[in-house]
Amino acid sequence: MENKKNIKELITAYLDNELKSQEELNDFMREIEKDPSFEFDLKTEALTKKLINKKAVNRVTPDKIKRNIREKISREQIIRVRKNPLISKIYSPKFISYSTVGIIILALLLLLINRPKQTLNNISEQTGNNNMLVLAQSYFKNFLNGDNKIQFTSDNPEEIKNFFQDKGVKYVTFVPTYNNYSLAGALVSEHHGEKFAHHIYTAKNGKIIYIFQVHENYFQGDSIIQLSEDLLNYLRNGNKYISRQSNFVTVLRKQNDNVLAFISNSTDKELPDNF
Repeated sequence: MENKKNIKELITAYLDNELKSQEELNDFMREIEKDPSFEFDLKTEALTKKLINKKAVNRVTPDKIKRNIREKISREQIIRVRKNPLISKIYSPKFISYSTVGIIILALLLLLINRPKQTLNNISEQTGNNNMLVLAQSYFKNFLNGDNKIQFTSDNPEEIKNFFQDKGVKYVTFVPTYNNYSLAGALVSEHHGEKFAHHIYTAKNGKIIYIFQVHENYFQGDSIIQLSEDLLNYLRNGNKYISRQSNFVTVLRKQNDNVLAFISNSTDKELPDNF
């Protein structure tokens, strides 16, 4: 991976399922983690492929269907459409084709506006038994091993929030919903005498999303939960911090007054857009 050109090629290969060996995948994930702009390039190309597959598919209408449609349109409607050039253009194949291109361009422009700035200085390494990133990944691994179990089963976000309150979590929690992932339940952990919220989503293919969230107040002073100051400031500025391992990805971001760790063993293509 000597330059950005190689990354662009690897992004295309990754999205086309052409990276077959675990070593190639690990090298690719490490490069994506180093530079947020590569994460942007990955999302841009994935979005473009998705839009093209959904929108830019030309299908030839059978002649029989065309005849049936024509017979059902009254003479007055035909005359009205012919007299109004705007309506004629809207329903023309060329206009529909341009509209599809327009949708793709608009989506790419929105991504460009929100493109992350390339960071030349790496965020400090997150270490220590009280570090939130370290804790979140440990909780996730324990969950996969069966040592960290769901304490309350529900697919209702409000019930999950009430469970957290009943169990002594002192902060307001954020419980989002995701396409293709079902809310499975929640659990509460205790760390240095304080209660913290966790909840889990499952997909039909068996993959999961695990969320661990902490109120920002717990990072102040001699905190029992920690993140490096440069990472906290990075998150406060609206950025996402991404850490990739060989078999799962962790995303840290701020939501209202909470810092959330999202962890999943799904691939990038399987993850929801708002992950």
